[in-house]
Amino acid sequence: SNWTHSLSAIARDAAGNKTTSAVVPIIVQNALPDTIPPTISIISPSDNSLVSGNIAISASWSDDVWITHVRFQLDDIDIGPELTVAPYVHSLDTLSGVTNGSHKLTARARDAAGNIATSPQVTINVSNIVPDTILPTVTWVEPPANATISGAVQLSVTASDNIGVTNVMFFIDNIAFGSGSIGTWSTSAYSLIMDSTILTNWTHMLHAEAIDLAKNIWKTTTIQVNIDNPVPDSIAPTVSITSPKNWAILSWTSSITISATDNVWIEFVHYSVSNGTDVIVWQLTSAPYNLQLSPDSLRNGSHEITVYAQDKAGNIWNAMPVKFNTFYIPPQPLNPNLILNPSFETWTWGFPDYWFKWNWGTNIVNFNYPVSWIDWANAADLNITEYTDGDAKWYFEDVTVTPWQSYTFSDQYISTTTSTLTARFTTSTGVMIYTDIVVNLPASTTWVSASQTVTIPADVTKLTIFHLLNRVWNLTVDNMELRLSVPWSWGWIDPNGFTTGLVSLTFDDGWGSQYDSALPILNWAGFKGSFYIITNEMKNAINANRISNPSFEIMGEWSEPSDWTTIKSGINDAAFTYPVTWVSGGKATKVVIDSYTSWDARWQSADTTVANGELYNFTDQYISTVPTIITIEYTFNDNTKQMIDLGTVKASPTWAIASFTFTPPENVKSITIYHRLVSTGSLTTDDYHLDLAQGYMNIAQVQDLYKDGQEVSAHSQTHPFLTQLTAAKAIEEISGSRQDLINVGITPADTFVYPYGDYNASIIQATKDAGYIGARSVDEGYNNAITDKYSLKIQQVNNTTTPEQWESWTQTAMANHTWLILMFHQIDNQNDLYGAKPEDLQTYVDYLKQNWIPVVTMKEWLSLMNNQ
Repeated sequence: SNWTHSLSAIARDAAGNKTTSAVVPIIVQNALPDTIPPTISIISPSDNSLVSGNIAISASWSDDVWITHVRFQLDDIDIGPELTVAPYVHSLDTLSGVTNGSHKLTARARDAAGNIATSPQVTINVSNIVPDTILPTVTWVEPPANATISGAVQLSVTASDNIGVTNVMFFIDNIAFGSGSIGTWSTSAYSLIMDSTILTNWTHMLHAEAIDLAKNIWKTTTIQVNIDNPVPDSIAPTVSITSPKNWAILSWTSSITISATDNVWIEFVHYSVSNGTDVIVWQLTSAPYNLQLSPDSLRNGSHEITVYAQDKAGNIWNAMPVKFNTFYIPPQPLNPNLILNPSFETWTWGFPDYWFKWNWGTNIVNFNYPVSWIDWANAADLNITEYTDGDAKWYFEDVTVTPWQSYTFSDQYISTTTSTLTARFTTSTGVMIYTDIVVNLPASTTWVSASQTVTIPADVTKLTIFHLLNRVWNLTVDNMELRLSVPWSWGWIDPNGFTTGLVSLTFDDGWGSQYDSALPILNWAGFKGSFYIITNEMKNAINANRISNPSFEIMGEWSEPSDWTTIKSGINDAAFTYPVTWVSGGKATKVVIDSYTSWDARWQSADTTVANGELYNFTDQYISTVPTIITIEYTFNDNTKQMIDLGTVKASPTWAIASFTFTPPENVKSITIYHRLVSTGSLTTDDYHLDLAQGYMNIAQVQDLYKDGQEVSAHSQTHPFLTQLTAAKAIEEISGSRQDLINVGITPADTFVYPYGDYNASIIQATKDAGYIGARSVDEGYNNAITDKYSLKIQQVNNTTTPEQWESWTQTAMANHTWLILMFHQIDNQNDLYGAKPEDLQTYVDYLKQNWIPVVTMKEWLSLMNNQ
């Protein structure tokens, strides 16, 4: 024991002798042994907690000396290493070897003396999502491997999964092609229709991949298929118009002849020919592709033939259009029929009025009336049953005739044998002269016509004509006519004139209003004008249309025209439509109101900036069933707004021009102009223009004229008096203006207009040397075949002339078969001395179109004259 103790030693030898040493005192002072165990408890996770994934296990502990080791146990099994360093924490992955459910968690602590303690038990509830690692299965079904396929082909597989297939993707040559239809979760057929014609005729590889909810993927074996589709015919046919020739002038309409060929087969050839009020259309399905038009099927004037051919594969090719003019003299007007009751339609006591029956000689005849004609109206019949000599006939009452005049007789008949036409002339003294004018008219079992012209001898005052029978059989007659044969007088025609009269519409200087107002009118009518440009003004012009997307050709994101919105205000049921087709085939907008109480509806353009105090032109084209209003809306610098009606335009069933001018007031920041529908009805609009008034066309606008098929040519560079310039400077103005146009793509510019009509022999020669084929003056008159092509005459249009005057000039040209050239300047409402109003030009163009007056450009007619 720990205390003071005495220590001695005893020694003993072999004899048993012993001795004891001196006593040595010692003090024992030993440490007491550690027999107290440590304490330990789990603090995380808590008892009965729900855990998943990785969890941290930690414990709290204590000992009278020190803990040297801690180890955690799960279900009495050690987990992890024995921990020797505090804090004693272990990470348990419940996804690795730990099942879902309740588990017992404990901790054991050991101190330096080897004392061991175990913590109270903690229960944890493991709840992990079990990952799906099972791959789906997918099996290829059709088409079978090495199959030869064409056209639309069904691709199909079967696919299944322990949970569910979400998608099956088909692959062609390892490129995803498309998803199959989704089936049920366990076992399903997935299919996709493939258009094999989008692939080349060759060997291609196919496989499919199935994907489940866990994105596990499995694919089928790859199969090989051979695609063999018929090779499509991509070669278009060739087609051309061989007759008539371009700009031919026909006194009557001859055949239209088309040449069309194809590498396989022509399905059809489609014709269309304008005839003045509409388009005549034919479709021929077999060669030869020719048409014969009756002379009166086309109105006199300009015509355009368009033709395209289509082959069996649907390939189409358009022939180059051909323009030609017709000048058809219609049949001479008929003089009155001189025969009374010519069709036997009236009678008295069963006998036709103004008719007689007679036979002479030895024969037996039966006269029958009425008998049915082909249209079930009345006719007259005779039947000779026995015949020796003489004849029998129905004949009309004598008519008065004039000696030396020609008369034409005709009738319709049915006969079972030959018959004769005989004239009976009665002289002023009553002498009757009989003359056969047609013998042996052939028999006919159907209604046919007989006709003959006779000239009246001297002293003859009366005439009747017998259609007689002089043998056994039957004759039925009807519809007798006897008319004076007098040619119809057409009046005086210029002996140096053309086959027909013609009109050219020329526009001088290149004013912007010609682009804004004249061009749409010409395009609507399908007419081509001649525009003569002062080229320096064109190059310096910066005027541009202020309205964005003015013709609605740009479609926005929501299938509405870009930079345009629909506005409906008040009480009405406005319905908006876009796009609708404009007359030229482009896009337009439409608004319709069926029920109206108040306010308006319109398509409205985006705001645009303008220069305050400057004069502006506004135009658009429209069709409307009711009068409509053009309104301008100003936005001022202080963001206040003001709306002003520019005016009302009348209803128009065809495309018309709305045109107004205005000057924005001071402090205007932006404007918008809209065309409003303010009642029940419909309004279609297109081709908006807003630009500075009195400006000249810029290069882009001149190019637009040219692209639209209008003739564009030169009017000098600076519009000088050419005869007052030096020869070199005059040549520069004449040649330079032509080159200016060529430089911007107007090739070639072939006709010239003298500024101010100022020219002489030297100027004419310079014009010829510059390459022009003709030139126009301002000398008034009409042009014929011998007019000098370099001093062509005009009729000048100004603000004092009217469409009626223009029409009178036109009628003179048509009557005399001459060429009328009209000279225009500004086309606006500014009342300039040399200007014309858009509505007046529209009226005149309508007159030309409705009367099928041939309209040609200067170049077109000069080119034709030069080839004659």
